[in-house]
Amino acid sequence: VCRKWHEICNDPSLWRTLNLSGRRLVTDDILDRLTSLSDSVLELDVSECASFSDNGLQTALQKCSALQILRTVRSPCMTDKCLSTVGQICRNLRIVHLSMCSITDKGMEMLCQGCPEIQEMKLNQCPFITSAALFHISKYCPNIDHLSLEHNIKILDDGVKELVSRCRRLKRLQLNSCGISGEGAKSIASYSRHMTILDIRYCTTLNDDIVKEIVCGCPNLVILNLSLCFNVTDKSAGHIVQHCTKLSSLYLVHCRISDEGLVLLSVNAFGLERLDVSWCQEITDEGVKVLVHGCKTLKHLGLVRCDQVTNETITELNISYPHVFLSTFVTEVNR
Repeated sequence: VCRKWHEICNDPSLWRTLNLSGRRLVTDDILDRLTSLSDSVLELDVSECASFSDNGLQTALQKCSALQILRTVRSPCMTDKCLSTVGQICRNLRIVHLSMCSITDKGMEMLCQGCPEIQEMKLNQCPFITSAALFHISKYCPNIDHLSLEHNIKILDDGVKELVSRCRRLKRLQLNSCGISGEGAKSIASYSRHMTILDIRYCTTLNDDIVKEIVCGCPNLVILNLSLCFNVTDKSAGHIVQHCTKLSSLYLVHCRISDEGLVLLSVNAFGLERLDVSWCQEITDEGVKVLVHGCKTLKHLGLVRCDQVTNETITELNISYPHVFLSTFVTEVNR
């Protein structure tokens, strides 16, 4: 390689973003060399990297004092020891994705203490994370606006209440398959007027009355996911369209929604673009026709395993409303 090209490649400004995601041959030595090329690394992604150690990652992080974005999804090298280093060194951190890592509440405390400017955090499928982590986030990261905690069954009502009561800038909250009950969901309604995205799938104690409280308290919702909340019925559809006038995406998979709910949505959901009512067995051809005809903004309608909706109706609507994709097993295969 010519000397000029070598000099260009070693320009520190070229090494501010290090995306090593899925690079399974990256060792401690390679990571050390890459993070030594610039003293102003802004973004580091070592997701799904298993060939270097937590000591190697810790050494690399010690040279990343300007770091703003850190992603270590499904990375066995991300430990509490590394989180402690992040908290001590990376004071400007804004975005951190730690899903599927073996970190604990103690590591989260050290991270949050040192990085108070965190705005986005993803902790999906972290088996050792409990509600205590939410208390640390609430105490030290009050400006957080996006938090994802999917499939963490040790996240309970007390942690969610503490989070939403203290982090008033929170706009996006994902609690799919966590350990919260309807009471935890009600606390969201009390403190989250600015919420735009809310995912509380598989909250089995959620009912129509609680949904009403949520949508009254969160009128700015754009995306709402209540799938697998088996006590949610057509009444909730009425509450949602009455209070969430900005809603563009609504997910009601395997809820107790019938044609009555679709009629309510067709009349009142003026900006709805995406609706998924798959596995709602009471929906029939008539309800689908009314919805597609009445909801002028609709672009996607999920109907997988809505067994009373016939293929003939799907074909008819595809011809009459080509701008609406009707998702069934057949249409997904032919897509």
